[in-house]
Amino acid sequence: MVCPIPNDRFGHLVGDAVLKEVTRRLGARVRQNDLLARWGGEEFILALPGTDQSGALQLAEALLQDIGQRPFETVGRVTLSIGLALWRPGESCAHWISRADNALYEAKRGGRNQVHTAKDTG
Repeated sequence: MVCPIPNDRFGHLVGDAVLKEVTRRLGARVRQNDLLARWGGEEFILALPGTDQSGALQLAEALLQDIGQRPFETVGRVTLSIGLALWRPGESCAHWISRADNALYEAKRGGRNQVHTAKDTG
């Protein structure tokens, strides 16, 4: 799960423009068979089939750099918080997303602009 700035910080029109640009930038970094979807508000899900933890972490770090180091026209610099969870065989989609969401909130609590990997338990 990926989360940029709050949509209402600069007003909804500007926030929506930032979200569209975030989507464009994220989409430019993913493969054709990956899935990028807006989950709600300013949160996105990025599913990377066939990608191991090292590859997912490498992409997540690249996304942090791409978003954080290239200012946006209307708001300047923004950051991402990323919750990373590898899908485990037999795991339900809901549980996998819940683990990613929990990791996202750990990244936010840890100071934002970082990747937090979900614990491989329960």
